[in-house]
Amino acid sequence: MISFAFPWALVLTPLPILAWRLLPPLPQKGAVRAPDSVIAYLRRHSDQVQRSLAGSGDLALKAVGWLALVIAMAGPFLERPALL
Repeated sequence: MISFAFPWALVLTPLPILAWRLLPPLPQKGAVRAPDSVIAYLRRHSDQVQRSLAGSGDLALKAVGWLALVIAMAGPFLERPALL
C-alpha cells in the first residue's frame, strides 16, 4: 500500500489556481533587447511558430508537472507487511 511521509503537502495542490485567481497579473515588459536580424527572422516565421505552439498542451504539461512536484514533496513510499 502506498503511504505518504508528509501527507499535509498535498494541501498545496490547488496553490497555482489560487495564485492565478487572487494575485494581480505582472506587467508586460521586455527584459532582453534582441538583435534586428532575430526580430526579422521571428516576424517571417511567426505563422509557423503559432501553428506549432497551438496544440502543444502547455497548460496540461504545467498541471502534470505541478502534481508530480506536490506528490514528490509528500514523500510517497511503499508499506510492506511485517514478516513475522
